[in-house]
Amino acid sequence: MRDTTASGVMPQTEHADEARTERERVVIVGGGPAGLAAAAVLNGSHIDAVILERADEIGASWQGHYDRLHLHTVRWLSSLPGLRLPRREGRWVPRDGVVVT
Repeated sequence: MRDTTASGVMPQTEHADEARTERERVVIVGGGPAGLAAAAVLNGSHIDAVILERADEIGASWQGHYDRLHLHTVRWLSSLPGLRLPRREGRWVPRDGVVVT
């Protein structure tokens, strides 16, 4: 990580050019849909991301939700970056359309 001032701005030093060539690193807490989406967007921006997940599997929290759960947003707004939900899941995607068991 790079040092920043209290304002969040990197101080100007003689090594500023060196710092610009370093890849950014981010830690994401939680491997659910939001954590996976954040990691995908960061990866697309060439920022390294590490996901910390308490459970043994990615997206494990969704596996514990009740079977009849449906997303509260329509399919085309619910896709993850780089992973579109297929039409066969319907307009309101069920839990099993999100969870791979």
